[in-house]
Amino acid sequence: MWTPRNYLSFSSMALYEKNPEEWKNRYLHDIEQRVSQNMALGSALADSLESGEATGDPVLDLMASKLTKYELRDESIQATLPDKKRPITILIKPDTCKKDMSALIEYKSSVRQWTQKMADESATKGQTCYYAMGIWLITKKIPDIKFQIVETEYAEAGRVQPTGRIYSIQTKTSLPDILRMTKRARNTWARIEEKCESELL
Repeated sequence: MWTPRNYLSFSSMALYEKNPEEWKNRYLHDIEQRVSQNMALGSALADSLESGEATGDPVLDLMASKLTKYELRDESIQATLPDKKRPITILIKPDTCKKDMSALIEYKSSVRQWTQKMADESATKGQTCYYAMGIWLITKKIPDIKFQIVETEYAEAGRVQPTGRIYSIQTKTSLPDILRMTKRARNTWARIEEKCESELL
């Protein structure tokens, strides 16, 4: 069955679960979603960490230099999820991950205070759980997980800027969490295939 991408990413899965029509606009009609200032700052930070080049923002560049970095940075990793019909290619892209995939760190830039509950939710049923699932499919081991948050604030004219503070939150994913995520991935992929088939008719 034809799909716009031959793999499933967390962003695609989450968008389809939230709103199939928005997913169709984004993935079938290539209509870009609105990007908030905080998302744009996070993207600039991720691009800088991946390329090793400065952003031009001295505070943001200082924050980037203080973040913990493993061998793999923002690197696309593919895993195979067995399925009754055919294997599903799972794409994960952790912010930074050890070469042996035993640990990963996700960076967040946020105006609001990140809490242990927020980190745990991501690790048990969100993006980080999806990444842990991908790693488990490859290594059959669950990685150590940590968040490093670059605190931001609103400046003049509503511009978002780093405050200069970084803090970390440790969390974990369990095997039941991963198994639930594999079920979500299979179900959503099947629905995406059905959606693509109906759009082609």
